[in-house]
Amino acid sequence: MALKDMNDRLSRIVGEVRAGTIATTSSQIAAGNMDLSSRTEAAQAMAHGSVLPNPGFLI
Repeated sequence: MALKDMNDRLSRIVGEVRAGTIATTSSQIAAGNMDLSSRTEAAQAMAHGSVLPNPGFLI
């Protein structure tokens, strides 16, 4: 019975560690996605500004 109890506790601990790891990893991925999105939008705005002709520019 002691071995079964120890096995049950170990299984519970491993499950808790896995759940924590998944939650942490998911948060890190979400933060990375937001960072990438912000940088992409900034790059797009810079490119958009450099591609369009300046309204004050005379041809």
